[in-house]
Order: sequence, then structure tokens, then C-alpha cells
Amino acid sequence: MKRLCTIVLTLLTVYGTADAQSVAELVGRCIEHLKAGDSVAFRQTYPQLFMRYIAETSDVGMDNSIRRGDLSAVQAALDSLTTDPESDIEAYYYLSDSSYHHFLRGTSLRGKYDRWIDSVKSAPYAALRDEIWQMQRVDQGARILYLNRPKETPDSIWNKIRNEILLIDEQNTLRATQIIDSFGRWPGRDVLGYSADLTLWLCIQHADQRPEVALRYLPMLKAAVDERRTDPMHYAYLVDRIRMHEGREQVYGTQTYRAKTDDGGTFFFVIPIEDVDHVDERRAAMGMEPLAEYVESMNAHWDPVQYKKDLPKIWEYYKRLRSK
Repeated sequence: MKRLCTIVLTLLTVYGTADAQSVAELVGRCIEHLKAGDSVAFRQTYPQLFMRYIAETSDVGMDNSIRRGDLSAVQAALDSLTTDPESDIEAYYYLSDSSYHHFLRGTSLRGKYDRWIDSVKSAPYAALRDEIWQMQRVDQGARILYLNRPKETPDSIWNKIRNEILLIDEQNTLRATQIIDSFGRWPGRDVLGYSADLTLWLCIQHADQRPEVALRYLPMLKAAVDERRTDPMHYAYLVDRIRMHEGREQVYGTQTYRAKTDDGGTFFFVIPIEDVDHVDERRAAMGMEPLAEYVESMNAHWDPVQYKKDLPKIWEYYKRLRSK
């Protein structure tokens, strides 16, 4: 998810990278398709949002390097992506998208990256991995659309997007369970790579319409964590999600909510946490940042003293959330 193309700024328009649609433009297209009742075009468009969002928010800075015509910076970015296992889908995006091929032609880079692409394509379960990557684009694309929809979007369009997310979750839950069951254990990043492993967890995490699914696969996920074949954070999130469905306190503080208040405002809260004084110790054991940093990433503030004072109010909103 970054961008490759030619070295000269004037060639960017010739080769098309400058024409790549931004997240905002893709969101606008999705809204227009929904208003026109064109579900086919809508479903062809919103999966593109995920890769574009990653491209625009990445720390690698590929876009700016390409627009500056800085070949060495682009090569450094590509090298960092292709040597980092966690960037598998991101590197593949840049190196396999035909929009970027002109950048590689006539340079010393092409052979190196062609070999990397060949190794990814020939890996065991490559076809299954590609299917799972597409599931990720669909899952995340719809959610990015929902979170980035314009404030003036009509309620009818909001509801269509939400219903699409519910449909995606239902379909991805079914397929994810089929895939995991076919292995008889959690496949893990050692089998499918980091991004596909992440996606299978996301599908189980988002199976809110069937909470029994999370319970069924939690032991498999825990075994994969113990064997260091998946991220411990996945287990932490799923434990909290299960507890949230059961109306219990969470363990790691991963689940938050922003509720509408009676006066028309909003109230952000972390769903009640068991033994909140030691939550950061439990998070650290799972390789997670302190809760304050996690909450700040959502443009909110974590104050444990105030949190304890707010708990009666938080429980009230929590019960309302569960009754919906």
C-alpha cells in the first residue's frame, strides 16, 4: 500500500499514479453509487478503500517520494516493505499493481522485486492467502467507508452501509470458519503470512451476530499464541469481545464505545475493566501499548481516577449498548 511510479514528476500523469483516487474520492463514489441504487458498482468500489487508506496513512512516505522523483527514497521504502514480514500485503500491493510497473522498468530494481513477487506467488497456500487478503479488503473497506462518510450523509445511506457491514461479517465468518476447520488448528502467520493471519482473526472478532464462534476458536487462537504463530494481541481482543457479549468486565481494555447522550452530545468510554489498576501489566504481557496511549489514538483521554468515578455512568451506557 504505497506508491511506485516514475522518477520524473511530469511522467506521473502519463503513467497514471497521479490519477489514483484518494480515500475521499472513493468515499464520494461509494455514496453516489448508493444514492443511485447501483449495488454492483458500490461493491466494486469500497474494497479499494482499504489499500488506499493504508497508502495515505503509512509512515513509509512512498507517495511523497514518488512525487518528488526521489528514486533512492522509494527504493529504501520498498526495501523496508519487502524485508518486513508484517508488510506482506503492502509490498505486494505496490509491486503487483500494473499502475506502478513503469517505475521499475529500465532500473536495477526490477529483477530484485520480480523475484520477491515470484516467491510470494509460489508460496504454499498462495491462492488461499490471496482470497483471505480480498476478505480483508472487503471487511476493512466497508468500515473505512462508514468511519469516513461525510457528516451530511443521509440516514438512509448510513443504514445501507451498516447493513453491508453486517452482510460482510456474516459471509466472512462463514468462510473464515471453513478455512480454520480445514486446517484443524489456527493456521497462523507461519502458514498464511501476517496479513492473512490478521484477517482470519478479524473475521472471528467481527462475528458479533454469532458470538458462539469466538468461543469455539478461542482455544485454537490461544494455542497459536503459545506456539508464537500469531500475535498475542489477537487473543487479548477476542477475550474482551467475548466478555463484552456476555456483559462481563473486560480484561485488557480493548473494547470502547462512543455513545450518544440525551443532550445530543457524545460520551466516549472504555467498557468496564476487571482490576483496572493492573490493566497495563496485562496489556504489556500481550505486547500491547499502555491503555492511555491506546485511548489517545482514538482522540480521547484516559484518566483512571476519573474512570472509576464514571463507572456507574459507564455501566448504565454499557447496559444500554447490550440491549440494542
